Amino acid sequence: MPLVAIAIALSAGISRAQGALEGDVYIQTKGGDIKRAAAITVTLVPLDDAWRSVASALCDAAAARRRYLSGPYADSVAKAIAAAEAKRDRIASISLRGRQGAELLAVEDSLGAGFARIIAARAALAARTNIAGHYRIEAPPGRYLVAAQWTYLEEAIRWRVAATLEGQTTVVDLNHTNNETTAEAVCLASR
Repeated sequence: MPLVAIAIALSAGISRAQGALEGDVYIQTKGGDIKRAAAITVTLVPLDDAWRSVASALCDAAAARRRYLSGPYADSVAKAIAAAEAKRDRIASISLRGRQGAELLAVEDSLGAGFARIIAARAALAARTNIAGHYRIEAPPGRYLVAAQWTYLEEAIRWRVAATLEGQTTVVDLNHTNNETTAEAVCLASR
């Protein structure tokens, strides 16, 4: 009898240590309709020291590039734009402004692609949403990045939301209010 009691106590301890992240994945359209993301993969990535190390390197490199683009590069572009406008060369002026914006977008794209590679390589657990857009992932306690991507009407919608699981069920809905628009949000969540 004492061994049975020990086994029950141990199994109870294990089940309490395990928790779950669950929620619904959906967006609300401009018309107010709710569209549920069925059959997409929701991934959990541990936000541990290894993640922070790689994410910090990516974020720091992007920040340095942004500083350059908004500092010395921006100054030289501003001078070139002023010179083009002084010559009344509107095409050159517009081209320079577009190139500057494209450079900043390229930093975000590069950072986003870097995070996509890390997420794919470090994905610990994953689940597919059901027909109602609901997911549930059993996981040990810890801090996670909940990641998903869904294409709706040819628009890619990405979620990268930090969540803490403390041994019980934690609800993390992925919807139109928390879809990530820049990789900078992931940088903030990773620190």
